[in-house]
Amino acid sequence: MRVASQTKTVLLIYLGRQGLFPFTSAITRAFLQRADHKALLAVSRENVDFAQFADLGERLIPVDTFRRGLGALQFWRARSIGRELAQRVKQEGITHVVTLMPHVWSWAIAPALRAAGARYCTILHDAQRHPGDHRGLAHPLLMRDIAVADQVFTLSDSVGRHAIEAGRLDPSRNVTLFHPVLGEPRSYLPPPALGEPWRVLFLGRIMAYKGLPLLVAALKRLNAQGRRISLTVMGEGDLAAEQAELTAMGANIINRWVGDEEMAKALSSHHLLMLSHVEASQSGIAAMALGAAMPVVATPVGGLREQIEDGETGVLARAVDATAFGDALCRVMDDPELYRYIGRTIAARRDTHSPERFVDLMIKALD
Repeated sequence: MRVASQTKTVLLIYLGRQGLFPFTSAITRAFLQRADHKALLAVSRENVDFAQFADLGERLIPVDTFRRGLGALQFWRARSIGRELAQRVKQEGITHVVTLMPHVWSWAIAPALRAAGARYCTILHDAQRHPGDHRGLAHPLLMRDIAVADQVFTLSDSVGRHAIEAGRLDPSRNVTLFHPVLGEPRSYLPPPALGEPWRVLFLGRIMAYKGLPLLVAALKRLNAQGRRISLTVMGEGDLAAEQAELTAMGANIINRWVGDEEMAKALSSHHLLMLSHVEASQSGIAAMALGAAMPVVATPVGGLREQIEDGETGVLARAVDATAFGDALCRVMDDPELYRYIGRTIAARRDTHSPERFVDLMIKALD
């Protein structure tokens, strides 16, 4: 039987090419800043943010993956990477390996790491494909990662439950944590002055499951009632039929890729984040809003029901339709004190949902 060591040496792995997402960046920093446990980071040399890790010195393990999508089919290279990392596992006395975000090669790398004596763990972000998310084409390969893992960490009970009910995850291997808040702490924006509009934000990649048509329908109804609302839609993706209606209602449209800094500025200059999802695992954009003490209006789907506590950190619609979503928005607009209370509550709870506490709970759970 394996005896857990009080002091753990953890290898974090992130093989993505498109930079570190706010979640993976925050968790990596929280791990590396700890003095009681040693952490190393294996990151793809093809990652666009690779140069940011130069100061890690010997704690950085560069990994050569691929530059173009078709390179993902070269699974023999993944097994070679597994052997290379297994050598580091032995040399460094690594006790646990944590994949921060499953990669199409993760499942092929894991066996060598386990054979070298490390416990292999992964963080499961999504347990199902969502409508309109073309990245979900790789979903079957990503799900193979949880099949080979000794432990699986989920960011919401919704994701863990879905994987378990689908027969992909044994409950004994699942540890549910939470999605930490992200970004630098800020004070929430005061409610608008009398006669000024509420500035609301739809942020992130535009995909069918995020429910932009539902939001547009809700705001059309409220505009017809004379409500003063200024909408910004920010993110890359196909606006399709909503383009004309968004233009007609005077929405500010920024239809392109948006970096972390620009997203942070948008969050600090709007009153409310709109999550009109028709499906959800959990939301990294919600985590960024909560990090900025920004109240969220959301539909009651998936892990959003866990991230957003109704009347405390945001407002949840009664149902997934335009009328209910519009009514949820009106709850906040008609009650500025509720808006202020939610902003204060988010700020007060920041420490309990921080990346540092997330990592602390993860380390304690590693077996």
